[in-house]
Formats: sequence, structure tokens, C-alpha cells
Amino acid sequence: MCTGIELGFALSALGSIGGANTQAEIKERNAELIQSSATFEEQKLRKQSAILRGRQQVAASKSGVAQSGSILEVMKQSAIDAELEALNIQFGAEAGIQAREFEADQLRKGGLIKGATSLLTGFS
Repeated sequence: MCTGIELGFALSALGSIGGANTQAEIKERNAELIQSSATFEEQKLRKQSAILRGRQQVAASKSGVAQSGSILEVMKQSAIDAELEALNIQFGAEAGIQAREFEADQLRKGGLIKGATSLLTGFS
């Protein structure tokens, strides 16, 4: 039979675990938002890059300059720079996602430890 004090410790343990799980879910949701935002930014960058390459080609064609040599190298380098920036966006997002997932894991573990401590305190 549980006493009121033991029941209080049990409820405290459940509260610790539940609170930690809620905070962990928030961290996981933040990780999802980081990914969504990065995907949007990456797509926006690639679209802007494609528009810029199109404008460069039109400008080169209007000027009568052949799309070779220096002009072609500039267009290639613009495309490479844009792709590197898109990869940088994803790399930064991945770092943020991993950090949030680690924090969520630590919150859950901390909640379990705190909950177990409450139970052990109450039943000792």
C-alpha cells in the first residue's frame, strides 16, 4: 500500500519525465523547422542562381561575344559558387538539427534520471 508521501514522489517522478519529454519534443520540432527553412533557402538560392545564369547568357548573346573563354569561365564559377552556398546552407542546417536532437536526447535522459531519483527517494 502506498502512503500519500510515496504517491507524491511517484507523481513527481511522472511529472519530471513528462516535462522532459515535452521539452524534448519541442527540440525535435525545432530540428524539423531548421530543415524546412534550410530546404526553402537552398531552393531559393538555386532559383536565383539559375536566373542569374540566364541573365548572363542573354547579356553575352546580346553583346555578340561568344560564350567561351573568360565569359564561360565566369558563368561556370557563378554556378559553382551558388552550389557551394547551397551545400553550406544544408551543412549549417544539419549541424543545427544534430544539436537539437542531442539536446532532446539529453532532456529525456535527464527526465528519466530525475524521475528515478524521485522514486528512489520516496521509497527509501
